[in-house]
This record gives sequence, C-alpha cells and structure tokens, in this order.
Amino acid sequence: MTRRFIGSLKRVLPGFVRVNRAHSSRGPVFAGGAHSFLLMLAVVLALGSSDKPNRPPFRFAFSTRMFIGVNENDAKAAVKAWAQGLAKERNINLDGQPTILQSQAELVEALRSQQVDCVSLTTDDYLTLAPDMQNTNLLVSSISGRTTEQYLLLVHVKSGISSPADLKGRSLVMLDHVRASLAPIWLDVLLVQEGLALPARHFSQIRSAQKLTAVVLPVFFRQQAACVVTRSGFDTMSELNPQIRAQLKPLAASPELVPAFTFLRPDYRGAPQDEIVAEVLKMHLTPSGKQILTLFQTDLIEHMPASVLMSARELIETRRRLIPASGEPPRGEAGPSPKANSLP
Repeated sequence: MTRRFIGSLKRVLPGFVRVNRAHSSRGPVFAGGAHSFLLMLAVVLALGSSDKPNRPPFRFAFSTRMFIGVNENDAKAAVKAWAQGLAKERNINLDGQPTILQSQAELVEALRSQQVDCVSLTTDDYLTLAPDMQNTNLLVSSISGRTTEQYLLLVHVKSGISSPADLKGRSLVMLDHVRASLAPIWLDVLLVQEGLALPARHFSQIRSAQKLTAVVLPVFFRQQAACVVTRSGFDTMSELNPQIRAQLKPLAASPELVPAFTFLRPDYRGAPQDEIVAEVLKMHLTPSGKQILTLFQTDLIEHMPASVLMSARELIETRRRLIPASGEPPRGEAGPSPKANSLP
C-alpha cells in the first residue's frame, strides 16, 4: 500500500476511532468483528485502483448488533466519509453508503438479492443462514493471539457461593457487547444442564451494561451477586488491579467461541477473493499494514476455515435441544456441557 493510501486513511479514519473510543471503556479488548471487516475493506479499496472502470461497486454491510456500545449513526457517517474519500482519491467504483442490517430478515434478503457483497455479523446470526448463503472461509480478528472469546460466571470469593445453584434468587450483571453476543446462550445451557431454571426465573434480577467496569466492579464491591464477562476483559481488569483477580472467582467457563467475524457473499464475483485475503493476512508484516491495524486496535487478521465455528454450532444446537420453542427445558434432558473448558 502506498504512502498516499495511508495518508488518506489518516485523514478520514480519526473520526471513526474517536467514535469507537468514546463509546468503549475497554480499548483493544473490545476490538472485534467490525474491525476485521473494516480492515478487509481497506484492502479492497487499496486493490481497487486496478479494477476495470465498469466493475460493479463493492457493497458492504454491518449487522446492527456489531454496533453495540457505539452510536450507529456516528459510526455509519464515519465509515461513509472514509469510503468516499478513498474512492475519490483512488478512483474506485465503490458504494460509499454502508448498509446497516436491522434484522435477520434484512440480512437474508440482502444476500439473496445480492444487494451486498460483504457482511460483518455475529456468529449466532450467521449460523441461522441457509447453508448456500454461508462461506467456507472467514476473516477473524486476532487480539493478543486469540481469535476466540471465553465467558466467565464470576462471584466474590467471600460470597459463600460455590455453584450456580447457590445463585438462585440472587442478582446478575451481564456484559452487553458484540464480543459477548454468545454469552446468553451459554448461560441458558449452563443452568439447564445443572438442573436449574432458565436465567429469567433463576435470578432475582438480571441487568446488562456495556462498560466492563459497570459489570465487574459491582460484584467486586459486593453490590451484585454475580456477573458474566469475557475472559479477556477479566484479564485486562485484573492486570490493572490485581485485587480483582484475588477477590473474584469463576464458577464456570464457556468453551472457546468465535463471537463475530466477516465473510464475503459466496456467489460474489467481484475482485479476486484470494488476492484480497492474501493482502489482509500480510498487513501485520509491513509498516503501512501495521499502521492500519493500530488505527483499528487489532493485532492482525486471520483467514480461518468454517470449522472454527464448530464450538458455537454445538452450543447453539445444545440449547435448541434442551430448550424447545416452549421456552421450558424438558425434564431429564440435562447432559454434559459441549466441550466445556476447565477453570483455572
């Protein structure tokens, strides 16, 4: 990528970075699927200067769930300004209006009608798509060497709570963020497999918070009984304040899960996919690529096979089996957790 391309990124991206930081207290910890999508788009734009003038515009979309914790209108405007600025300078045939998909029905329609070429979304939304709408290759953000997230159910060490059953009638705080998008499904499965009621009946109160501090600190100060957070978030807070790790203990941990990612529409016939993916994978090896990654608070992007979603598939399927449409788990259906990880 040329210095001219990097210069244009510097001019149009700070707005998006400010929006992201203004609505997130966690910095690099929350960088995720939306960022991997934007990084891939940057490569598409960089490669686009060699495209034929009559090539159909590259169209990109976000699931609205990717903007949890970020003002959607501000983010959309920032991405639009960035795309239009690069398109103008690089003479790329690009649709500068990103599509925000508000529902699963809109996602399906956009893919079926070929209204979008690339989508960034949560894993559970992706897995509801028909097989012919899914792709075998995914682009997943890697943060501190991890492309997955793990969820923890935490309590205070002095609470006297030793199992999820002890939380009956107690309060719970859950992290509300795209990186925690699979946490509610995992918690449902955890409780049912313990022979307990679903969260809405098991806990006296459930509230959510988008800031990590608002989830962890109430348990630390014994204002709430328990919380569900990402392990990466818990580790980060513990590094800043070792007392958090000393005073909070995990009752349970989820399997390693990919919560969100980016994929190209399977029948997309635009710029060569292999070339785009190759450039994405090399970004961390060049000074210009590292600069872009730094702007997006991401270490690198990894090209992953669809098999990385297996643990999420198993989790969702387990919930479907244990909790039918009635919303009440049938008796005697509890079973072993799907590849649950041992606690430290």
